[in-house]
Amino acid sequence: MQLILTLLAAATLSVTTSGLPHPQSQTPTCKRLVPVTGVDLFGTYQCAAYGSHDETLQFNIGPVASGAGPCTLIAQFPQGYSVRQLGHGQLYVYGLAGNSTGAQVGTVGPFPVDERGLMSHDVYTTINSFECKDVLKFRFSVGSEDQEGFFGFLSTSEAGFFVKVGDC
Repeated sequence: MQLILTLLAAATLSVTTSGLPHPQSQTPTCKRLVPVTGVDLFGTYQCAAYGSHDETLQFNIGPVASGAGPCTLIAQFPQGYSVRQLGHGQLYVYGLAGNSTGAQVGTVGPFPVDERGLMSHDVYTTINSFECKDVLKFRFSVGSEDQEGFFGFLSTSEAGFFVKVGDC
């Protein structure tokens, strides 16, 4: 447990401030939402000594107007952003609301992290698209039943997991 807490603390200390330009503009028909639940310090792990820990993120879409969709879950990290990825680097993503409750709705990673723990290039990855609902909620888990892994970072408005609303 101390190792995991140390890694998470190190991730927060070495975060860079470089920004990644948004591939789409914020308009009334296209917006990018940050999670409203979860922690700023995102960390999911699976290891024999400490068990496992998943992260849950919720996005409040709000009242959905006709034709507002789709809602797209994305991973976005700028080059040089500090991320800790050890062992198995793939994450499974599970839906926790609506028709996808309990179902695996996507995978993401492993990410291009160099030996210093920094993103080697900009990452903008679509995980999956969904029908927009008032609330979208997801659980992130190390993507292996038998391999150890850790993935952690400090979530900011420039880096992390987001939901895009609309055709952007």
